[in-house]
Amino acid sequence: MRPSPPLRFLTDHRELALVLFAALAARLVFLRDPHEVWWDASVYIGMGRFIFSGGAAGLWEPIRGLVWPFLLGSIQAVGLPLLLSAKVLQILLVLASVVLAYLIGEHAFSRRVAAFSAALVALSSTLFFATFHLYVEPLALALALCGILCWLKGRHLAAGMLLSLAFLAKFPAGMFFGIVVLIEAASLLSTDAAERSRALASIGRMLLGFSFLTIPYLLLNLVLYGSPLFPLFQASEVIGGVVACTSLYLQPWSFYLVHAAKDSALHLFAVLGIAGLAVGLRGERYRRSQLVLLLLFVPALYFQSLACKTPRYFLLMLPGLAFLSAVGIDSLVRQAKRRERLWTALALIAILAVGLLSAITYYHGNERFEMKGESSFYTYLSGKDVDGEVLTTTPHITLYADAPLGLVYYPLFDSRKLDAYSSYVDENRDRIAYVFIDTADIPCPPDDDTCDGKREGFISLLNRTFGQLYREDLGWTERLIFGRRADSAGRAPVAP
Repeated sequence: MRPSPPLRFLTDHRELALVLFAALAARLVFLRDPHEVWWDASVYIGMGRFIFSGGAAGLWEPIRGLVWPFLLGSIQAVGLPLLLSAKVLQILLVLASVVLAYLIGEHAFSRRVAAFSAALVALSSTLFFATFHLYVEPLALALALCGILCWLKGRHLAAGMLLSLAFLAKFPAGMFFGIVVLIEAASLLSTDAAERSRALASIGRMLLGFSFLTIPYLLLNLVLYGSPLFPLFQASEVIGGVVACTSLYLQPWSFYLVHAAKDSALHLFAVLGIAGLAVGLRGERYRRSQLVLLLLFVPALYFQSLACKTPRYFLLMLPGLAFLSAVGIDSLVRQAKRRERLWTALALIAILAVGLLSAITYYHGNERFEMKGESSFYTYLSGKDVDGEVLTTTPHITLYADAPLGLVYYPLFDSRKLDAYSSYVDENRDRIAYVFIDTADIPCPPDDDTCDGKREGFISLLNRTFGQLYREDLGWTERLIFGRRADSAGRAPVAP
């Protein structure tokens, strides 16, 4: 019996099979660890619940893309265990990205560069860690790489549609569509009329594919918010004003340079890759050099310009950095005139070994096993029928509450937000069933002089208006649950 096409492909590309095995095996070892669901993942889970319940449960943040919430909501809708199934899906997305990086590297450079690139993506410390936390970036990365591969293969309509999905998963991923359009647009300057005609047709087909999904999304925004670009404008406002980024965890300009080295020390070889491709830009040897350079420098410049710097954003720089690092390593292997195949194998094994060591070290250095499900604050509404609105300062409640959530923190928490919610509580106290307050989740902007006082006033208002159902003082934060007085009996329980 003849082997299936995928098996035959892996048999013919054994180096890729080795990389995929290492990537999968390493992740399966840690799959059943009790990974905490962090803020952004909770939001996407809540949005998925909101979509599939028709607004009867979950939460909504317009600044988020819709693809990842839809997939998470689909998992819940069919009754699969959400967290485990979502992590398995993340692993599949990472493996897809590894294959796509290999195919792009093979098409643009060589089979050896393809193998090195795939290995660097497969065992990127940041991508390894993200696999277990339901971040949207692995999805956006896989869609973007698939779109770029379609573009390289001349399937421009499909490329536009896939890059549109990447944009709808995470808005900044739309820059990859801009990159391929820019490269095609450069061909419009050619003196060859046939080349100009080809480039124009390619751009047209990609724009058609991109518009096929993006225009309905923009029309939906127009209906829901009154502006087709409202989510993008509000996202820009939030990313530039959220206190966690601009004050509490403000990072230096060198953050991404340092993080690239933390992700893998092998990224230092990107310097050799950049030097080699800069020369290649003037020749035919690396005719796709401009693509790889843009894949690194466009995301790097964009995310460097933001006040908010986080390891997650680095993942959109990873493909370009991996390709450049692979080209740099390849330039050294090519110096071995004899036994080049042996040195290629040794280099690949070394990349995998360094990657495994870096990924596992990074995982243990950043993973926290303080599960929110172990705190009664987050699980308070689990199994309860909620008759009324639930206001919260944290999205994590959505994992356990079968009710729609009003987000006290969204889009930005400041004195104006406190004024609005104080008035809302006064006017709608009979409609509000519960209010969840975690003071660590609502820091005041340092330039908002009245915010701290208004925050204390808001909590006092809640104490006067509702019964205190729960209190937990951890020193660095205070967690409080308020509810209708009929639901509280005497003093609020204090968490041990």
